[in-house]
Amino acid sequence: MKLMKVINEKICIKVLESRLNTTLPSGRSQLSASLADGVKLCNFANRIRLRAVHSLFTPVSDDVNNF
Repeated sequence: MKLMKVINEKICIKVLESRLNTTLPSGRSQLSASLADGVKLCNFANRIRLRAVHSLFTPVSDDVNNF
């Protein structure tokens, strides 16, 4: 059962990477952090179905806030 879970996770990562044309982190916590803001997941949804997510809010980085 545990082997199937690992295989399914790897397949999901490969599908996301191929649709987004990017490389995702391989570690579970790094992957979680990479997907946490939802931007990549919204882009993935838009790749599957055009305009599934009409607008994306991307947070401003701390460097920009200092100006």
